[in-house]
Amino acid sequence: FETVGLLASQEKQPTDGFRARIEAFLDSYPWFRRHPHPAMVHFPVSFLIGAPVLNTLALVANSPRTEWAAYCCLLIATASIPPSIASGYFTWWVNYEFRDSRIIAKKRLLAWLAIAVALVEVAARSFFLEDPIDIRSVSVWLYAGALWGLAAIASCIGFLGGKLVFPYESH
Repeated sequence: FETVGLLASQEKQPTDGFRARIEAFLDSYPWFRRHPHPAMVHFPVSFLIGAPVLNTLALVANSPRTEWAAYCCLLIATASIPPSIASGYFTWWVNYEFRDSRIIAKKRLLAWLAIAVALVEVAARSFFLEDPIDIRSVSVWLYAGALWGLAAIASCIGFLGGKLVFPYESH
């Protein structure tokens, strides 16, 4: 598995400046050193996976209410992606001192791709789809496909995060 850091003795912490204040805060509240990002990412991941599932059910059942639920999931997911990205950068700074790895680079790329695609999807659904459950519309199918694409992106980001936290070797 890819090594993203080495366990070593604690270096002397900075005694002044912004980093010192952050370290003092993290020493007082150690939960914030590891948990904000893992806790935050569950929101966009779950809603980005739930949106295409509900949208597909809406198309199959011709249900406007189920499609509305899918749209609400997309809105919540889109709103929760930026805080997840911000907490990811914070965790990368605090725990890895911005040291890069292939996993982190892929996660960053996919996260920015996810927010871009999600914003396009919100705009498409909000302004361009006249009847979002009209199965005869090519636009509806493109929208549905892009929702499944977002679910795939979210799954890849989650998988890569899991590789950081729970590294494994191929058997």
